[in-house]
Amino acid sequence: MWNIIKIQKLVKEARILARQQQWARASSAYQEIIKKAPNNYKLIVQYAHCLKEAGEQSAALATYKSAIELDPLEYDAYLYAADMEYERGDIEAAKIFYIQSLAGMPHNKATLDKLRKIIDDEFEIELLLCQEYIKRLSTASVKKTNNILYKLLRNIARSCARSANWKSSGKYYVWALKFLSKNDWNERHKLFLQLGHCSKELGKLDVAEFYYRKSSSYDPTDFEVYTHLGQIKNNKNLLLLSDFLKDSQGNILNILSKSVADYVNVSRSNHKSTDITAPLLGITANKICSRLEGVANKGRRDIILSDITRHLYQGNG
Repeated sequence: MWNIIKIQKLVKEARILARQQQWARASSAYQEIIKKAPNNYKLIVQYAHCLKEAGEQSAALATYKSAIELDPLEYDAYLYAADMEYERGDIEAAKIFYIQSLAGMPHNKATLDKLRKIIDDEFEIELLLCQEYIKRLSTASVKKTNNILYKLLRNIARSCARSANWKSSGKYYVWALKFLSKNDWNERHKLFLQLGHCSKELGKLDVAEFYYRKSSSYDPTDFEVYTHLGQIKNNKNLLLLSDFLKDSQGNILNILSKSVADYVNVSRSNHKSTDITAPLLGITANKICSRLEGVANKGRRDIILSDITRHLYQGNG
């Protein structure tokens, strides 16, 4: 009976053959694996790569298309199929595939540059992208998978941002948030960071500050958030904090693992001379609150964080 360990072993062997450029043997290996794991999108794409390198162009193109059918909201199989169609001289097919790939990865400049060789009208490109987004939204809605809807809306938001359409970008990021798991803190961190950028570009600095601080609440170790906060607030302490986090990426978790109490007296007595300790207190408190597994409600964690931070900065009085 096949199991995941055996499949992983065979995949490793197939990858070794591919790295050795033994394309025929590698493709045969992937073919056998796919018979046992027919719904693995990434394996099918790798199989197509090997077929292409082995000179089996028609089979490779058909395999890329089968990967697309398996997961129509991904982007890379579209791109590889587009490149193959372009080389074959089927420009119309290549154009469609490039549009579909770009819809899945809107910020991919290389794909956009390839598409511009075929379409020199920017308006036509945006129109085709819009049509593809509508089609993808329909596909995602049929599947009724929140994660797929999140990715789709996030990609539309990215496309709007690429066109400096900050208002629409922000709207789609907010919409995407509705379909994002509450437990996916990393994606929430990135999404709120992007909302901060949109608000900043629109000149809504108070709103931008709110989103940046929300972003930091999900990942208090990301120096980029504090760079933007420092800029819009003209706050040297926040910029110093950003530099500190940037320079301490390897050790920051060890720093954050110390108890808040270790910093209290230092903060109260040396804040003016250190410039960095008080903001670091807030980060430490934030990290502690993020680990309060017994507090199920995120809103309640934010209240606790606010209370801890206030007491650390102002003392008990």
